[in-house]
Amino acid sequence: MSVLIHSSLDHHADFYDAGLGPVLLEGFAADLAWRAAELGPRRILELAAGTGVLTRALRARLPGAALTVTDIDAAMLARARASMGDGADFELADCAALPFADAAFDLAVCQFGVALFPRKTDAFQEVARVVRPGGTYLFNCWGPIAANPYARIAGDAIATLIGHPPESWTTPHAYADPRRISLDLRAAGWCRIDAAEVAVTARVADPEGFARGLVLGSPVSAEIRAAAVDPAEAVAAVARALTAAFGPPPFAMPLAATVHICHTP
Repeated sequence: MSVLIHSSLDHHADFYDAGLGPVLLEGFAADLAWRAAELGPRRILELAAGTGVLTRALRARLPGAALTVTDIDAAMLARARASMGDGADFELADCAALPFADAAFDLAVCQFGVALFPRKTDAFQEVARVVRPGGTYLFNCWGPIAANPYARIAGDAIATLIGHPPESWTTPHAYADPRRISLDLRAAGWCRIDAAEVAVTARVADPEGFARGLVLGSPVSAEIRAAAVDPAEAVAAVARALTAAFGPPPFAMPLAATVHICHTP
C-alpha cells in the first residue's frame, strides 16, 4: 500500500475538510445557517454533519441555541468536534435510527447528506419523530451534474484512469428532482413543503488541493484503490482537467443546489 493511499484511509476527514469545505460547502453552509437563524430555533439537530462546515456556520449565526451534531462516520465527527470544542454536543448516529426522544428539537438541518441516505423515507420519518409539532426540517441537495460541471469534469478524468465512471460521483447528484423529494417527504408525514434553488460561485485558488479533496476525501478513493491506480496520478489528472476547463488559478466554478424546507404537522 502506497503512503498516499494509507494517508487517504487515515486522514480522509482532513482531506475532505481542507480540500472540499472551502470550495464546495462553505457558501451553501452560509445559506442554510441564514435560513436556520430566520426560524429562531432553540434546539437544533444537525444530521450527517461531516467535518462540521455547517456546524460552524450554525454556531456563528445562532450562538445561544442548543446544537446537537450527528454523523455516522466517527472520523468525520471527530474532526467536527475538534473544530468546535465545547460549542456543541456530538453523537454518532444513523439518521434512520436516531437516539433521541420524540419532539426533542425545534429544527433539524442537513447539508448534502440526504442524497446519500440508503433508506430515505425511513430517515425522513425518523427526523419527523424527533422534531416537535410545527417544527422544521431544512436541508439541501446537489443539483444535477449538468448544473455542477466540476463533477462531470473530475469524474471523466477519473473514469479514464479506472476504466468506468465512478459510481460515487453520480450518487450525490441522483437525488435532485424536487418533485420526487417532495413526494418522499409527504410519504413520511411532512407538510408545508417548499424548495428553492441556490446558486453559488466557488473560487479555486489551489486546484491540486481541491483535487486532493475530491480524490482522497471522498468515497471515490475506494474505487481508485480497487482499480490499482496510484491516487497521486488521479489527483494530478483531476487538477489538470479542472484547470483546462476553467482556466489558470484562481478560477471560478458554478455550483447549484436546491434547499428544501418542510414542517411537522
